Amino acid sequence: MKKKKAIVVGAGINGVVAAIELRKREHEVVLVDPGPLPHPLAASTDISKAVRAAYGADEDYTALAEQSREIWRRWNVEFGVELYHEIGFLFMRQRQMQPGDFEYESFKLLEQRGHQIERISSKQLLERYPAWNAERYPDGFLDLEAGYAESGRVVAALIQRAKSLGVELRENTKFRERRRGENRESWVRTRNVAGFSRARGDEGGGKQNAPIFVRLISGAGGCANRIHAHLLVLRYP
Repeated sequence: MKKKKAIVVGAGINGVVAAIELRKREHEVVLVDPGPLPHPLAASTDISKAVRAAYGADEDYTALAEQSREIWRRWNVEFGVELYHEIGFLFMRQRQMQPGDFEYESFKLLEQRGHQIERISSKQLLERYPAWNAERYPDGFLDLEAGYAESGRVVAALIQRAKSLGVELRENTKFRERRRGENRESWVRTRNVAGFSRARGDEGGGKQNAPIFVRLISGAGGCANRIHAHLLVLRYP
């Protein structure tokens, strides 16, 4: 069976994870980015990203966060370094929590799903977190399983993993143009990438430097909880 070829545009958290998953499915994968990698100005490579499962009454997003948390824990073991720090996340309100509040709905849903959470009163806040103004924040909760990820280090580690799996990394690749197609599809225009112009039938004939239009499907752009990338496509028109 002939292997499918794919180009992943952008090597942030979504792009590099998409490249890894495509490679696991035995695709030939090229990961392209203007570079350097990790890029210091990319949304997914700043110092840290909060990782939490509190999303109000949104069960779907909470379920995604639960999945991602397990992957963060697994990555800590696989990479042999703590990239996700499970130090907890404190949510407080300036009045008592009540139905309809983000904090209240988050607390109830996490409680229902068996998360490790604690209701925090102003008295507990003063005793445990004296830097907070306990008089101003009388009610809230502590999500003990939340924390933060060292996002820049994570991207660097994942890029190395992608390369070890056989993903071909192409830095310094400039995107010349972006087009909007039918059904809100997006395409980016670049130059020949690792021989992929042959995939369009340009077998010789001086067309190896012909432009390539790569179909781009929505990326989640630095959303730390959504480990499973949305940037998945990536075929020739």
